[in-house]
Amino acid sequence: MELGLPRERQGFHLEREPWLHRLCFSDFGPKFKVLDKDGEPPISNMVIACSINDDGTPVFTTENRHKLSDGDTVLFEEAKDGYECLNGKQCIVKTVKANQFSIDKSEFTTEKPGKVEYYFRAVQQKVPTEIKFRSLMESIPNPVLPGDMMLISDFAAWDRPPHLHFAQIALSLFKDKNSRFPDLKNMEEAQKMYTFAKEIVEKHNTKFIAEGKEAITVEELDEKVLKKAALYSSMELSGFTAYLGGVVAQEIVKFTGKYMPLRQWLHLDCFPLIDDQVIIRKMKKEEIDFQLDRETFEVKEAEEKSDVENGWVCDAINDQVVSREKKDKKEIYDTEMGKEEIKFQFRKPRDDKLGSEPSRYESQIAILGREAHKRLQEWNTFCVGAGALGCEYLKQMALMGIGCADSGKVHVTDMDRIEVSNLNRQFLFRKKDVGTQKSTTAGKAVAAMNPDFSVQSYEVKVCPETEDTFNAAFWDKLDVVVNALDNVKARQYVDRQCVWYEKPLMESGTLGTKANAQVILPHKTESYSDSVDPEEDSIPMCTLRNFPNAIEHCIEWARAEFSDLFSTGAQEVNTYLADTEKFLAELANDSAKEQVEKLAALVDWIKAAQNPSIAECIKIAFNQFHAKFRDKILDLTECFPADARVTDKDSGEDVGPFWSGMRRFPSPISYSAEDAMGVDYVYNAANLYAFGLGLDPVKDRQKIVDISKELKAADWKPKQKDSGGDKKFEQKDEYDPVDDEEALNARAEELKKELSSLPACKPLAIAEFEKDDDTNFHIDFITACSNLRATNYTIENAARHKVKMIAGKIIPALATTTAMITGLVGIELYKLALGLDNLEAYRNAYCNLGVAQVLNQVEPTPPKRAVEGLDPETFMPIKPVPEGFTSWNKIEIKAEGKNLTIGEFNKLLAEKHFGVECNLIGKYGVTKAEIEAGKGMIWTENLGLKKEIQDEMKALLDKPLMDRWKDFYGEPTRDYVVLDIGCETPDGDDAKIPKVKYIYK
Repeated sequence: MELGLPRERQGFHLEREPWLHRLCFSDFGPKFKVLDKDGEPPISNMVIACSINDDGTPVFTTENRHKLSDGDTVLFEEAKDGYECLNGKQCIVKTVKANQFSIDKSEFTTEKPGKVEYYFRAVQQKVPTEIKFRSLMESIPNPVLPGDMMLISDFAAWDRPPHLHFAQIALSLFKDKNSRFPDLKNMEEAQKMYTFAKEIVEKHNTKFIAEGKEAITVEELDEKVLKKAALYSSMELSGFTAYLGGVVAQEIVKFTGKYMPLRQWLHLDCFPLIDDQVIIRKMKKEEIDFQLDRETFEVKEAEEKSDVENGWVCDAINDQVVSREKKDKKEIYDTEMGKEEIKFQFRKPRDDKLGSEPSRYESQIAILGREAHKRLQEWNTFCVGAGALGCEYLKQMALMGIGCADSGKVHVTDMDRIEVSNLNRQFLFRKKDVGTQKSTTAGKAVAAMNPDFSVQSYEVKVCPETEDTFNAAFWDKLDVVVNALDNVKARQYVDRQCVWYEKPLMESGTLGTKANAQVILPHKTESYSDSVDPEEDSIPMCTLRNFPNAIEHCIEWARAEFSDLFSTGAQEVNTYLADTEKFLAELANDSAKEQVEKLAALVDWIKAAQNPSIAECIKIAFNQFHAKFRDKILDLTECFPADARVTDKDSGEDVGPFWSGMRRFPSPISYSAEDAMGVDYVYNAANLYAFGLGLDPVKDRQKIVDISKELKAADWKPKQKDSGGDKKFEQKDEYDPVDDEEALNARAEELKKELSSLPACKPLAIAEFEKDDDTNFHIDFITACSNLRATNYTIENAARHKVKMIAGKIIPALATTTAMITGLVGIELYKLALGLDNLEAYRNAYCNLGVAQVLNQVEPTPPKRAVEGLDPETFMPIKPVPEGFTSWNKIEIKAEGKNLTIGEFNKLLAEKHFGVECNLIGKYGVTKAEIEAGKGMIWTENLGLKKEIQDEMKALLDKPLMDRWKDFYGEPTRDYVVLDIGCETPDGDDAKIPKVKYIYK
């Protein structure tokens, strides 16, 4: 491509169209500067210790895993007491351990560093990196850059990329010569392609190397790869195009310098779809264990142990293509079958002939065959979610023809409505659709793409509470489920349902440039819930309340403030007004401090509601400002003064300053109308109070400033009677200022008295947090609140967009990532439609479009099987019955119209399942709350219990099991319940068995 620019100012991308084997090539010029190699936020680590190695190298220990890599650059900040020399320095790190890294000793001039009492930060820096590219013509013979290797996308086929590269060279030369790719399933042309490709390989292996040129080589070309590429080079699949479209679009973005480009070739195939169309078998004449029909060349009378199957068709023998002419077939048979060594090329017959009339599905039929295509059309599919992923999935289902037969249907559900912020990546929606239901609008949009597409839209959450809608009959009729969800809890519920009803599930998720896809097949793979993702880093409550050291802590605290003041706080007023006596009775269960805070908020709201005005709202906001950013800080520093010390809890020895480590000594802030940040807080808080009281917002900022100037803050009152008390504190994990319980109780009584004297008011409006409405003051309040809190603790302030991202828990979503991952899942759906039952054919995907290694594919993990070992709760030996059962297994016990007693149930279970003797019956999936409420066990037999309990349990043997269930959990909504059984083997060993489905009706 010639743009009239020097190569270093051009970005060149090549994407080639042989549709079952795709490539992407990137060239950003001889020298290209990458400004940000991964697009991730800079990693910030807190350094908690430092040591010096024998060679003088400083080693720093971080609070948590530092997540840095060798060669990363960090900037040191906030260092004190002998470590000041590090401040402002950018140093290259070398990882030592997961929580340790070192820097060059020349960067650290302190000879004997002392204990790190004041923890300091090491913040990753995004240092520009210069990389080199080869031009396309330079790169074709040798696609591997110096120091690199060919990009491997599928680790089960790690050696395939070079063969795919040769296939692309051969196909490109074929097209240059013939102005087309090889004809569909034309064996003669595929054979010529293979022969031609072998000549190219030979040229690389001999001529190029002999001339001292760099060239990619392989010992022996993979015949199956070349022929699959040739036979289907003129066909396309929608999932594959979506995948590569996402990759190429992101590569274009990388020309800005953000993210690491491809280095430089990416090859990917979906040959598992056609693995049975090119089957190569080499054998000696005497090893042939099947008969070949001389006229049809169909395999017959294959022996039982043969790896050749009856019904296969032979397309070539010793590279001699079997033609349609009878005389040619006879000649090939007679000539080639008599040789000592024979190479057969077979295929498994498919009804894949194209009709005379053009069809939108002709590529799909040509590749998969009519049987698999018909299966796709007849599928009943459940798409859970209609957001970014859901829109792409629905579009793809319409293009694939899923649910387009009379008996097929796609069910889609989503509770959300379309917001303006959705429009940049959820392409089924337009501006006119803002405010409408996602599921309904998406269903209509894809139906317009394919008139035959049958879709049923729901606006119902998928959860236990909606099992009257998504009931057993609904789940039973499904063929496959596709998750397009954005939270773990919902994913786990859908996963449990798929395990229970034994349905295939396609699971996926995105996070910025990263994405993953998981194929879940009944009894063949682990379920989503079988593997546990690492828990996200959580912020200790003590840190949030009193000792923040990062802006994220301040934003989390401010988000809670919003809820406490304008959501929960306003709701509590309404609860108080609805039933004052009940509210006060429940309030008595709270601590004295919590009672005072809630009662004070009630008084503020109800007093303001007597005669609502913006002036009253400004007054409450003004008082809140001083309560949060002045008084609480002064209370904290009164209790823990700047010179406070910490002592060892055992020895009593001094271990250092209290205000050290993670703790930053704070400073109070008083309101000033000249300070923009303080005005931001009062302005937004006042308008949120106005909303609660039913007043119109006041957008005149100066009016609020003028009113606030007339207000005077009450003086702060010290809480400690003796200001010269002990300044030493015993070492512990959490610290809170000491409260004067007597004073708090007295204050609570005063507030109750004041509250009782106030007339009732109208219910308040609840401010339900909404991040995407820029006119509702929500994000603006949280931004002001966050930054004031940060200023208290000398933490760098955050921009509004960062506050919105964190407070709104916004998961970054890119259209490129979504297209790529849904395309990969589409390929897995094709495999499912083909009925592929070998796990090795399927792929889980882990993607990151922000780095050069954009895709990693691996085989799905088989389900974890129960084995004999120690019970994780009792640490006693336990045997699985049967050995090797998985989470997919369940035991079905039918009452057959009888109201079985517990004793009868136990006897029936023993008869149905290997003679196990039941000693405990519980609800499967019982919750912690149910256990705490005494509903953990329906029945048990345990000699360790008190005699009266043993007698009670013995008597229960004659009670109907379902009566006992109803005593605990009420009337079931289904005709069965799921039980968790504790039992023993007939030999008396402790046993574990699958969950039990007890059909009681």
